[in-house]
Amino acid sequence: MRKAVCLIAVLTIGFCSSRCIGLIVGGVKAAKQKARYDSMMSKNSEARGHFDAGLKYQKEKNHNEALAEFKKAVAVDQKFTMAYYNMGVNCLILKSYDVAVQYLREAVGQEKDFSEAQMLIGHCYYQKKQYNKAIEELTKAIDIDGNEGSQYLARAMSCMFTGDWDKVKKDLYNANSISRIPHFCSGGPRGTVPEWWLGLGLYSWGKDKDKKEALKCFDYAFSKGYRDFDKLYDEKEYGRLLIGLNDTPEFNELVQRYRTGK
Repeated sequence: MRKAVCLIAVLTIGFCSSRCIGLIVGGVKAAKQKARYDSMMSKNSEARGHFDAGLKYQKEKNHNEALAEFKKAVAVDQKFTMAYYNMGVNCLILKSYDVAVQYLREAVGQEKDFSEAQMLIGHCYYQKKQYNKAIEELTKAIDIDGNEGSQYLARAMSCMFTGDWDKVKKDLYNANSISRIPHFCSGGPRGTVPEWWLGLGLYSWGKDKDKKEALKCFDYAFSKGYRDFDKLYDEKEYGRLLIGLNDTPEFNELVQRYRTGK
């Protein structure tokens, strides 16, 4: 069972990096999560064998082979919820978003409280740039479990593209509060999630046109490991929110410093 829990822990939303918010936690919550994941696993040894093989292939980033093994698992046991989830995960990674949504909906249909699968449905629509649909699906995930900061962060990033800055601010606050990522303080930030600082930087410029604050946030995001610099210039991505900032010497010097490591 440990393998299944670890898989969920390392996979996060596309708004976030693979280093971002995990799902393994201590105490009572961990015990409840393990019990829930246990209920989504198959008791059929043949299905479990294919599932374990799929996890191995996924760890090796051989996603087509992983998908094939998970399909074999559900062919043996059609109620294997976690296998459907991982089919969705691999289709998402392979950018087959519509197919991923089908598998993830099957997982949610079998386990109505499967907020992680519901969140990834939102991620698929985000990747398709259907931001209103992404918001709708992410809201369902939050309704299932409103105690995961990553879900609020994901919805905040989607709301930026619809121009709903009030919701962006609220969701960034919730993500910060739940994930215990502190605001600026005299000793500097203690948060370790670069995408939260990225979101705050996008908000600072997109909503307030506060250049100083935005640059400070991007500096923190880069220092915490954010490296998808090209998206900050691509007007089909974050670049559309940074027009007027991403062509300034200060912004370009900041990006170049972290891009080159100098």
